[in-house]
Amino acid sequence: ELISWKENIKQAIDIKLNIERGELMMHPGFGLVPVVGHKGTLNTTFNLHLSIYDTLLSDGRIKELTNTIVSVSGDKVSVKTRAHVIGHIPYIPLILTME
Repeated sequence: ELISWKENIKQAIDIKLNIERGELMMHPGFGLVPVVGHKGTLNTTFNLHLSIYDTLLSDGRIKELTNTIVSVSGDKVSVKTRAHVIGHIPYIPLILTME
């Protein structure tokens, strides 16, 4: 059964955001940098921000991310962004929370 472009890109994004970088031996740059278990420092926030951009923009269908906010509150990391898909408007809103 074929799925729509929107469901397909959502599935691809979900996979990318739920794989820890280095987990796939043949694709060591795929996925997010591990942040669970690290202190919520500015460096951790910055690394996660870069990792999200790197991971999501590696998909040729995503042309840009906008309104990206990475915040740390205690032991909780939240990410909000908008993924703009080539040829489709508006955008796909993404919200990711890690504890």
